[in-house]
Amino acid sequence: MLLALAPLAAGLGLVFLVVCVVLGVAWWLGLILGIVMAAGLVWWQTRGAAARLLDRMGAERLPEGEFRRFENLVDGLSLSTGLVGPELWILRDSSLNGSALASGETNAIVLTTGLLEAADRVELEAVIAALLSRLKSGDAEAATIVSALFGKPVLESGAGRVLIPLAARAFRTVFTEFREVENDLEAVEVTRYPPALLSVLQRIQRGPSEPAGTTPGLKHLWFAPPHPAPSVPNASLSFRLDVLSES
Repeated sequence: MLLALAPLAAGLGLVFLVVCVVLGVAWWLGLILGIVMAAGLVWWQTRGAAARLLDRMGAERLPEGEFRRFENLVDGLSLSTGLVGPELWILRDSSLNGSALASGETNAIVLTTGLLEAADRVELEAVIAALLSRLKSGDAEAATIVSALFGKPVLESGAGRVLIPLAARAFRTVFTEFREVENDLEAVEVTRYPPALLSVLQRIQRGPSEPAGTTPGLKHLWFAPPHPAPSVPNASLSFRLDVLSES
């Protein structure tokens, strides 16, 4: 994770250094100010990142008594994964998808109402197992932090376009093109039933899979990323299905 933040911190530090030199500030003082300001900006962007991204998604906490199957499946799978007490959120959208976000003390799972209503029990279990695995492995936290740093500030901002090469390097540092495949295999280890994950991925492939209002900086957070930005390594649904078919 620190390796992913290094390109941004270095880039911002250089920008601050150049500005200080142009303003006539001694280079060594500009260097110190650049490092401090870059570190401060990174800290501010990552503080409470999960909560801000959940808000940007339009997600809401799971209302008491609604979608009890969601809560029951998480309770059961938490024992298998050793991850207890994630926050449960829903996104009222007809798309079929889910997400896991984490930062600080926050661990959260989001499912769209479209998925909750369309998928059967074993399919939902497969998706939830995958999302819990992302939380446990640290993948969800990495995705959340990278989204907070490079999503809206860079991928979705005209002013931040100059930092896109740094964002691309950070994404390549944190993720590989086999990220989703590895997560699928981790989920299968939990459920011991590959057909369920295969079935729900086929259902998601038929769509719709992209939640309304999903922006470039949020796409990689989803279980089935809808048309992710070119700078984000990603395994296609077809490839994931092929791998599961052979497992």
